[in-house]
Amino acid sequence: MENKLPKCIIPWLYLEIFPDGIVTPCCANDLSLGNIKTTSLDQIWNGKHMNQFRLSLLEDDLPFSCISCEKIEKLKGISLRQKYNNFFKNSFSHVLENTNKDGSLKKIQFKGWDFKVSNKCNFKCRMCSPRLSSQFTGKILEHSANLDINSFVENNIEHFELIEFAGGETLLMDEQYELLKKLIEKGKTNIELWYNTNMSVLSYKKHQILEYWNKWNPEKLTVFASIDEIENRAEYIRKGTKWKIIDGNLKVIVNQKFNRSTNITVSCLNIFRLPEIIQYLINIEYINKKFNYNNFDLSIIDGATELGIYGIDILPEKFKNKTKEKLILFINEYNLKYKTNISNKFKPVLNSLGLKMNKDNVKLFLKKNKIMDDERNENLLENIPEFKLVFLEWKNILQSHQ
Repeated sequence: MENKLPKCIIPWLYLEIFPDGIVTPCCANDLSLGNIKTTSLDQIWNGKHMNQFRLSLLEDDLPFSCISCEKIEKLKGISLRQKYNNFFKNSFSHVLENTNKDGSLKKIQFKGWDFKVSNKCNFKCRMCSPRLSSQFTGKILEHSANLDINSFVENNIEHFELIEFAGGETLLMDEQYELLKKLIEKGKTNIELWYNTNMSVLSYKKHQILEYWNKWNPEKLTVFASIDEIENRAEYIRKGTKWKIIDGNLKVIVNQKFNRSTNITVSCLNIFRLPEIIQYLINIEYINKKFNYNNFDLSIIDGATELGIYGIDILPEKFKNKTKEKLILFINEYNLKYKTNISNKFKPVLNSLGLKMNKDNVKLFLKKNKIMDDERNENLLENIPEFKLVFLEWKNILQSHQ
């Protein structure tokens, strides 16, 4: 191979399989590389589509399917590409020597795995879909019958550096507990684990998740709580939420030794409430001095995707400007009060507030969110009253352009 390092290391060593069995380059890339329900993993991993994708990452520009990372980077955020490249930075020197001229690998070896074996979930979040939550259709999608998890773990356990747990809701999956048990029995408690959970359960059947987590090297375990709002607003955005339970579980996690963070999905429904959400997490000491008051992430919904109807760009310019002023004031006061710096975390959010309003997505939002409200017997304006002002501004803008 030509001595040129890839733009992204993921398709050389990190496995991403969605609950429906489709293998993609990563969770932010919808390019289908094959389905393990019809094709073996080895055939997919060294198949035509994956080989071509690897070769495309040796070119000067990112392939089109990587547009999500490209957009985040343009907004000055940290993309998945950058995150994984940094985590696996020591593996770059081995990538090219293991790659044939056609893009296939001489030796298949996985160092990372997104453990997303099922869409089983107890939530029906507005920004989600049947592919990742069984609550939408009542149908559980699983690929564990087509991937021999035991064999896969045995073949790669000596190489694993990172395992991510996502869902569905990971803590409701039997396979997750079986995997943890196996890794603990093998003494592999130094593998980095990143957990994404809605924090609705800490026990499932006979399992107490803290009993497993407390056997892990606490420096190698990070629990990311998916908290997009608090109290009744959380119950509106993420249907299935029982806020008192979430609040109680978060307070339990506060007292544990392992790392904790929260991943706030920033949308038109909560961007103007980020100060209140973050302050709540500080008040219960989930965000605290131990992590330099920085243990939270802000993930932006891409306006170009199917979920773009919840993107920040659908908000009117006046509303976005007021929100930007509020966030800048909060950031400055936060940095001063806690003697830290969270400015970089907000860069992509603040830059997104400068995007032009997407009128097409506004119309889709009004239509689809109304349908969802009717189905759930909920009301946007009752739960998120700030939208009364948004609706007035939308009405003026849309009428003036007719």
